[in-house]
Amino acid sequence: MTIADIPSADFKDKENIVVIGGGLVGCEAALGLAMKGHNVTLLEMRDDIAIDLNIINKVSLMNELKKYNVNIVTGIRCNEIKDGKLIGTDKDGKTVEYSFDKAIAATGTRRINEIVDAVEREFPETYVIGDCVNIGKIADAVHKGFIVGTQI
Repeated sequence: MTIADIPSADFKDKENIVVIGGGLVGCEAALGLAMKGHNVTLLEMRDDIAIDLNIINKVSLMNELKKYNVNIVTGIRCNEIKDGKLIGTDKDGKTVEYSFDKAIAATGTRRINEIVDAVEREFPETYVIGDCVNIGKIADAVHKGFIVGTQI
């Protein structure tokens, strides 16, 4: 799902939005919402955002986030969300609060492989690639699919 997939009716003009998670998905969501005119705060528990992105794309992304005034805060651990506030802990152990109209969680991915076993039972010659093997980027899955395709 991308920010373009979220119906506009779900958002009012100029909302304060907190995006929890500074991976690529969180960064893209934050940028898309900021480009639509929202006030966006991007919270990441690590010391940097988009850490898996290559340097050229990261520089471009950072420039766009800055251009659209996305407030980036790193070293924040989310502890609780209630009554329109995110309550967390910063890297010094201090409690911090962020008020919001809407919050978006982009806190990571995990493999879901239940279907792999069923497919392998039905089709003995099965090749498993992409996020079913390792959570990664689409380019890695496409590359692995190409390699497997040349070996069939």
